[in-house]
Amino acid sequence: MVVSVVAKYMQAYRQFGLRAALTKMYTVGDVKFGDFKGEDAHGNKYYENKEYPYGEWVEYADIHNYDSSSVTASWHPWLHHMSDHTPSAGAELPEVKPIAIAVGQHMPHNDFVAPGRVDGVNRSTWRPRGAGMGNIWQEPGEPDMYYKQPGHPQHELSDKGGRFSKQKSMETWDPKDPKGLNTKQPIRDLTEV
Repeated sequence: MVVSVVAKYMQAYRQFGLRAALTKMYTVGDVKFGDFKGEDAHGNKYYENKEYPYGEWVEYADIHNYDSSSVTASWHPWLHHMSDHTPSAGAELPEVKPIAIAVGQHMPHNDFVAPGRVDGVNRSTWRPRGAGMGNIWQEPGEPDMYYKQPGHPQHELSDKGGRFSKQKSMETWDPKDPKGLNTKQPIRDLTEV
């Protein structure tokens, strides 16, 4: 059913009145037309129209501080398409009996606490404060004690090449020597992979 915007709001004005139409636009963000299905203990009103993509909706009693948690448990299944029965129709929800999933203890330990050192400190927090000031665990000028990967520029082996010491280096191209005859390192053969 395609209705123009003006005709829709005129119909809302005729059906609900000015105040109720503005309240619906304020709370839901639109004017919806549907069948009144019931009201819960909080005063929330529930409507249904199967022509809308999501055919059930709630209009909250407190229009300024509405919250989805104010929907009662009896109306929740109907509102979220879990049940077709409304609580006001007198349909009782079936009583569900709990089923035992597992019986007994199958764990090798009584708790899940892993063994560890009592005085263990996370060394990733041992960062210097800058300007050689030290920190809680280190004296000023003491070398850093936190872990750095071998390729990190501040790793103790980085000045010796670190893990990159055995890799081939690059040489910039010299436009005066386009064939590379005067290079310091031998040029790789083009057949080499």
